[in-house]
Amino acid sequence: GFFCSACFMQVGYSQVYTDTTSLVADLEAGIFEEYILAPASVTDTFFIGKMVSVGNSFILKAQDGLGFKPVVTGNPDDKPSYLFSVEDVNGGADIKLEGIHFVSEIRGEEAINNGTMRVFSENVNITVQSCNFVDFPSYNAIAKIYNSGGDITLDSVLVNNCSGKIIQVNYKDDDDTPNYVPLIGDVKITNSTFSNIYKRIFFELGAGNVPIDENDPDLTQRFNAGAESFTIDHCTFYHHIDVDLMQGRSLYEFAGHAAIKNNLTITNTIFARMGKNMAADSASNTIMGH
Repeated sequence: GFFCSACFMQVGYSQVYTDTTSLVADLEAGIFEEYILAPASVTDTFFIGKMVSVGNSFILKAQDGLGFKPVVTGNPDDKPSYLFSVEDVNGGADIKLEGIHFVSEIRGEEAINNGTMRVFSENVNITVQSCNFVDFPSYNAIAKIYNSGGDITLDSVLVNNCSGKIIQVNYKDDDDTPNYVPLIGDVKITNSTFSNIYKRIFFELGAGNVPIDENDPDLTQRFNAGAESFTIDHCTFYHHIDVDLMQGRSLYEFAGHAAIKNNLTITNTIFARMGKNMAADSASNTIMGH
């Protein structure tokens, strides 16, 4: 294939990319541990025109000392559903995004159908450090998780102008195991800002109709996915429009299951212009804990 020596250079277990050339193929092949983005200027953009199937651990980060966040987005002409699909991982994986500006809308055109990442494999840890997620008109700006295990850590993250469900942990509604309810590990969110969130909710531990009698497929019950613990510290939630901060029923016992198994803790956090539902059960149960 075409080789551009100016586009990337090998650095041990890392690869440095100045544009998108070979980035997608290398991620799918899983040949490096770190994929380092080093665009020449803040106006250079990494366009990912397909959903990248990832089967192993990886770090996608800005080059140290770059001075700005590289822009990563999809392609308006051939919108990927998600930028990354984590699947067929044996034994789990660690995924880290660091110092990147993800955007789903380019000059008013949607470039990503859903969000940044979906996770089908078990025991996948997700760490997001110093990243922006901006202008996601759909849901799941950061991730939608279909399987159990793994921790989620967000630090110094900005999410702005998104329709909601920034992270969604959901029952499997698209395969042959509708009664599979994922339970993830610890969720820790620190030093982050979530602003201009519309339509839905910041974080959902997804509820769904689950069959409870194989002889009567219409007999269903609502079940929630869950997390071991949930911590928010030194964060700001601003201008959530007519939505719950978190889906209230996901934060306490519901349909016989506790979505948060252990501690739910929110400290040193500001809520402003939170919409009419912030004063309802979502607020009282979120702030008081479970």
